[in-house]
Amino acid sequence: MPLLKPPEPVIAQRRYYVRIEEPLALTMERYAEFLGTDNLDHVVSQAVQFIFKRDSQFKSWLEQNPQTTPKPVRSKASSKRTASDGDGQ
Repeated sequence: MPLLKPPEPVIAQRRYYVRIEEPLALTMERYAEFLGTDNLDHVVSQAVQFIFKRDSQFKSWLEQNPQTTPKPVRSKASSKRTASDGDGQ
């Protein structure tokens, strides 16, 4: 048995920007405080994982729909350009 632990596998991360209502944001911050952390990413990740593990209908749906549906990707530049194009009409 090795004396040292092998490195943890690196899991790719994505960044999402979401808007949530103020009361929910405050509750999320309080929950992080309850956990003894200021890492809100951890709170959100754990909450989402909890939901995915517990939702039996979602698990069934995933089994029936193993392939993801491709969605068009909107870049920040194109969304800003589209918004400004509509202003000139």
